[in-house]
Amino acid sequence: MRKKIILPVFLSALALTMMGFMKPTHTEKPDKMKKNNLVIPAKVQQVIDQSCYGCHHSGAKSEKALKALNFDKLTKLTKFKLVGKLQDMADVISDGDMPPKKFLAKHPEKGLSEQQKTLLINWAGKAAEEIIEKK
Repeated sequence: MRKKIILPVFLSALALTMMGFMKPTHTEKPDKMKKNNLVIPAKVQQVIDQSCYGCHHSGAKSEKALKALNFDKLTKLTKFKLVGKLQDMADVISDGDMPPKKFLAKHPEKGLSEQQKTLLINWAGKAAEEIIEKK
């Protein structure tokens, strides 16, 4: 009689233990929380590499710049946060706040031409709109 009880209890405990190690196969997040598929065209990437990436990437030294924008982490942001970052990017460029004047005094070659500013602003706005439209 004792063997009849021990075997089912053991198998049940084993099954419960194994279930703890299994990962769910389907974990759909609400749409606004899904990760994004940001596409950066080559011309835009070239301008970013030339004038922005030096301060706004994971290996950069400026905590302030990284807190504002980290290009290495853009694709990990939720759609909601990415749209905000893209809109902020367009705003600071159009306001003339990026690149900072203090930085440009030391590195004038990192400045943005009017054409480059327009390219970045238009791309950021269009990318944000496309992300909002995707459901």
